[in-house]
Amino acid sequence: MECRCRSYPGAGHHRTWGRVAARLTFLAAVLLIPAGERLHAGEERAASSPFAAEPITPIEAPTGLDPAKVRLGERLFKDVRISHRDRVACITCHQLNNGGADHRDFSLSPETGGMLDRNTPTIFNAALNFRFNWSGRFRDVAEQNEFIILSPRLMNTNWGELIGKLRADSAYRAAFEKAYGGAIHAEQVLDALVSYERSLATPNARFLVVRPEVGSARLRGAVTAAFAVRLSVRRTVASTPTPSARVRAMLS
Repeated sequence: MECRCRSYPGAGHHRTWGRVAARLTFLAAVLLIPAGERLHAGEERAASSPFAAEPITPIEAPTGLDPAKVRLGERLFKDVRISHRDRVACITCHQLNNGGADHRDFSLSPETGGMLDRNTPTIFNAALNFRFNWSGRFRDVAEQNEFIILSPRLMNTNWGELIGKLRADSAYRAAFEKAYGGAIHAEQVLDALVSYERSLATPNARFLVVRPEVGSARLRGAVTAAFAVRLSVRRTVASTPTPSARVRAMLS
């Protein structure tokens, strides 16, 4: 027996905006995930925090950072030798004087010059994420960093090349000896980068300041607003123009 599915005018248009609503639903669900599950560095949050039970917690100053590792990580972050043929550094795209990103709709590959699939997310507070990369494929910031270093479309280097360049620099040898007490290895390079990235927190930014007496109401309002956006999208599906090819590509 043959089954034929009936369609109707605008069916593809509705399916497209249905995917938009699904993505907004996912965003709202993320806001409701308990803080202990959302934050990879959740163990650093004080149990006595007045925001411990809130779905979104204020950014706190990083603790337990080794100044020597932070300084070493900062130097690596700004050093083009971390890439193949010394073309780019982490700071090339994660510009600290530009919001921690490059403000491009789609970042460019340092190797090919072609457009990448996504833009550069900010580096500020990024170490507090519970997922890394726009696809969410990494749960550990060190793993994300290693992917960027080794990716053919990004830094396009390998550990043999990178470690060789660092060991040839007497200043790097001394810095790693001071911070880690030994020779330079991949694990220490990643740890130093993570230490510096963890230091790039903005706990006192005006945008992020929440007073305890009003925090709960504001946070509940943010979650409610997320669901309101989803409802608004569902109600306007039939009257919203078909997304452009660029938007469809971004949503696919």
